[in-house]
Amino acid sequence: FPSPAEIGHLRWVSQRRERLADPGLIAWFPFERGGDTSQLVNEVRDHGVTDGRIAGARWATGRWPGKQALWFDRDSDFVEIEIPGEHAELTVAVWMKVERFEHEMNAILNSNGAETGGFHFQINRLGLPRGGAQGVGRPSQRWVGNPVPLGKWVHVVSVLSLPRRSHAIYINGLPVLESELAKGNVLLQPGRCRLGNWLGDARFRDDSSRALSGLVDELSVWNRALSSSEVAALTESGRPSLLWSRENPPLKVPMPKL
Repeated sequence: FPSPAEIGHLRWVSQRRERLADPGLIAWFPFERGGDTSQLVNEVRDHGVTDGRIAGARWATGRWPGKQALWFDRDSDFVEIEIPGEHAELTVAVWMKVERFEHEMNAILNSNGAETGGFHFQINRLGLPRGGAQGVGRPSQRWVGNPVPLGKWVHVVSVLSLPRRSHAIYINGLPVLESELAKGNVLLQPGRCRLGNWLGDARFRDDSSRALSGLVDELSVWNRALSSSEVAALTESGRPSLLWSRENPPLKVPMPKL
């Protein structure tokens, strides 16, 4: 009889065609190792998002036996990806397992540098996800949920909509951060990005490392804002096991003020 984990993997594989038909999906990296082990293949070929160039990160076991992930464990590890064009909305979804929060900011996916319209998505030392678009500003934001836990597969999603001037971050299908954006006239231009790291900018006073310590298994990008129900369904379809729980432990220290 198949194990709970094997059932999850079989379900994920069976949904491949449906996943690729998702409207607005401009990139899907399933993290399946091919003949060129330095390449992270993007299965969506008609929107110009490049395959990823793996630098340092190593192949490892993913959410299920027989499924691969990339292990980021050194400050020099990253995957570089080009996301071309200008976008009014952007959704980025990642399955990941964080081993430790080693730096003040721990990168998920960041545009290189800090140009206007650049995309940034990372986790602070407390496990609280942060991010947004460079140059849009935000008059208000609030934490509404629990942080990313250590040592557990989690689904983290950033949903940016400049027309609605809104930004939301979800962990395991539940909102954890809601933001109001100050500007709606700055288009998103991710350009060249690094997964699991950040190519810094000399204009920043603090130029310390933002390298991720952990595993990443599956990266998806849409040029539209997914709804909360779509995010919840996406989490459910990719859950690592029938026994996996979406619940996260609460932060054991007072929530920081924003």
